[in-house]
Amino acid sequence: MNRIQRIVMCLMLPTLASCAAKETFLSNGVVAREIMASALASSPEADYRGAWKYAGSKQGKGEWETNYYLPEGENVENWTRRFTFSSIRRSYSSPASPEAMMIGLKELKATECSKVVWNIIQKGDTDLLYEYRVADCGRHLAQHKIARILYAKAHIWWITYTQKGSPMDEQERLKWIDTLSEPRIVVE
Repeated sequence: MNRIQRIVMCLMLPTLASCAAKETFLSNGVVAREIMASALASSPEADYRGAWKYAGSKQGKGEWETNYYLPEGENVENWTRRFTFSSIRRSYSSPASPEAMMIGLKELKATECSKVVWNIIQKGDTDLLYEYRVADCGRHLAQHKIARILYAKAHIWWITYTQKGSPMDEQERLKWIDTLSEPRIVVE
């Protein structure tokens, strides 16, 4: 189908969703390649022996999906570090901006634990990089999380790195800030 045919087809269809450009999450970073290799390694024929492994996912009625990755040798019941990648379909009820989404997460976390320290690291119109630290607080163990929220036209991507226990040292923190700053959204 050529471009003119696609435009005519889109004008004829009752829904705008079919006319939307395809949005792709793209990253060339080392950690992202490790995560993707791990996801591909779920095939029995794969011989993947990387630093991270796919640990499972959760989905919500086609509206969102979160994939979990852990270092080799750890499991979902006993982990020290975790990388998550979430894709959320945008809708009229989605927060208006990445900052609004983070504020909602912050308010929710505050109802569960008052001992959370938040810090915005980098803010743009379509993305936000932030971190928070939790001291031992009820059912929430001490942890340090660095996260990035990326907004595109049809999706919201939320990528996080969490370390349980004491806060990350500055070198580890900067490594994960760089890692999470690198991915971008490509619209085709």
